[in-house]
Amino acid sequence: MSSNVKRDHHLWTRDTIKNVSGDVTLDIDDSIILDTGDGDVIIKDSGFDFMTIKSESVGDASVFKLLESPGGTDYMSIKTTTHGATTIETRDFAAAAAHLTLDPDGDLLISGADVKIDAAKKLYLDGGGDTYILESGADNLAIVVGGFQFVNATEGLNGQMDWKFRDAAVGFDINTATFHATDTFINFRAGNKCKLTLTADITDVHFTFPNMSGNFVCLFIQDGTGGWDVTNWKTRDSSGIAGSGNSGVVLWSGGTAPSLTETANKTDIISLFWDASTETAYAVASENF
Repeated sequence: MSSNVKRDHHLWTRDTIKNVSGDVTLDIDDSIILDTGDGDVIIKDSGFDFMTIKSESVGDASVFKLLESPGGTDYMSIKTTTHGATTIETRDFAAAAAHLTLDPDGDLLISGADVKIDAAKKLYLDGGGDTYILESGADNLAIVVGGFQFVNATEGLNGQMDWKFRDAAVGFDINTATFHATDTFINFRAGNKCKLTLTADITDVHFTFPNMSGNFVCLFIQDGTGGWDVTNWKTRDSSGIAGSGNSGVVLWSGGTAPSLTETANKTDIISLFWDASTETAYAVASENF
């Protein structure tokens, strides 16, 4: 074939294949191989670049770039360098509106990797509104809900960690324990507050604590009949084994376990401090409510 032959509507030259009108279809039984001398593949529209694949000599990088429009300046690029390190970049030169949206038809899964966010950048939980988590300062984690910052976690002096609640109340759900005349279990692993209605005397009450120290409260409520009490007050650790401190028995203020108020519909409040390091429970009773 000569270097410049016109057949039908196709013009073949030494470095150009040009279709004067209509489409060009490549129907290949095997692979299509593009082997360029400089490693660049450029796709144009009416003479203007809109998609390129380039091999960069600096940093041994390969870059795929897609422009917003033919001849435009804003773009999206995928760059791969040494060790397969890959960066997806969007660029808006007139503003900062080159958002990157991931919209999978399913879950977005990250497996075997950490997720790293630059300091002072926000992790929104409501699609970009007013509820988010961020590092508002060095070693300071802030939680913002509805535009109000109500929690700060800060590394203080000597490695001390501080939690600060700003103009916020902190509360707990009240769990309801199941009455059993022989062994009644108060499960503080499910929450710091609990209540129990007595319908008969109880031989053993077992307070089961989590694997951390803390303050815990249980309401003991007489039923409409009243007259009920507890014989033994015992502790269990987070695995359900009797607490090792004081042989698994609650220590009471003044050294003596209280007798519950036995009047019908009366309530006694048992407040306990659980020392997880020694597995010991210290308790006081506030009675006759």
